[in-house]
Amino acid sequence: MGKNQTYKSYFAVDDLQYSINPDQTSVSVTFHTVPVAGALEIPATVTYDKTTYTVTSIGSFAFRNCHELTSIKFPPSITSMGDFAFLWCNALTEVSIPLAVSSFGTGVFASCNELTHFCIDDDHPVFSQIEGVLFTKNYETLVAYPKAKGTDYEIPECVKAIGNGAFAGLQELISVTIPAGVTSIGEWAFAGCKALSTISIPEGVTSIGNNAFYYCSNLTSVTLPSSVLSIGTFAFSYCRLLSMIRIKNAIPPSVSFNGFSFVNKDCCKLFVPGGSKLSYSGAVEWMEFTNIVEDYIITVAETAALPLSFLCDNGSFIEVKGSLTGDCISVYDTLGTLLLSISLPIGTTYYVNVGDKSVELIL
Repeated sequence: MGKNQTYKSYFAVDDLQYSINPDQTSVSVTFHTVPVAGALEIPATVTYDKTTYTVTSIGSFAFRNCHELTSIKFPPSITSMGDFAFLWCNALTEVSIPLAVSSFGTGVFASCNELTHFCIDDDHPVFSQIEGVLFTKNYETLVAYPKAKGTDYEIPECVKAIGNGAFAGLQELISVTIPAGVTSIGEWAFAGCKALSTISIPEGVTSIGNNAFYYCSNLTSVTLPSSVLSIGTFAFSYCRLLSMIRIKNAIPPSVSFNGFSFVNKDCCKLFVPGGSKLSYSGAVEWMEFTNIVEDYIITVAETAALPLSFLCDNGSFIEVKGSLTGDCISVYDTLGTLLLSISLPIGTTYYVNVGDKSVELIL
């Protein structure tokens, strides 16, 4: 056995530091006293000062920055893994989750550059996997996405929640499709996804957690549904390139402290439902946006005769000309100036700026 050291409820054995849990019979691995490299096997028990303890958990940040850790074997006694426990363990390629693990913290394996998949026993009572992505047993919560799995991902339709830190630190993630059934986006869910440029959050999502999109430095546009009620602290902080937020809720969602800190609120356009500009201009956090534009919705039936003309509240007109068979849709003002020309299928939503209004044209 290696050199033993103690400080209050902490002690070190064989280069690992442990803390004694309140039950006085088990311990958590809290840190490593020397750099960890290669393969690591965590013991099921550890003896200190003539007392033997069961190793039951991995503490928060316990193995952060172990860049040369290539594999890790957990004992069957492990029941929980703390927040960011293996942050920046860049050489890990796969991880097997023990059967006894029932608690999985935020971003446990965040920023593990070479991690391609999670291994889960089919009999695991709490977790499961689909093609290496970690889910809860009922597949309703996406727990963790391996960083090296791919740059584009379509979340399965069975998912109802995106877990805390599920995509955290995935700097190469370019796009993610969130299905309509999702109702919540957890804390740190997409934090540090620096290649993510746009995100459309579907109807049904009611909450966006603290730091959910923190430091998504290339994020330029965000669409928020009418169902969203709350946006957490620092949720979109340091999204410095954010130039457009379109929100469909006429009642401003509550935004916690610094929800949009370090977003250029003079340059970023905030599109809100028609008639709600005044509400947003007086709402906490939202009032800091200086360029608030109202959206108005026009729905054109497939059988409608063209051209069609519409009068906006500010006195401006828009006119829609073209075919509703998907050949071409063109939008002009009454002076004949072309505002928009597109050749896309019916069923797409288009936005046309008219004066200080934005018209949502659904074809």
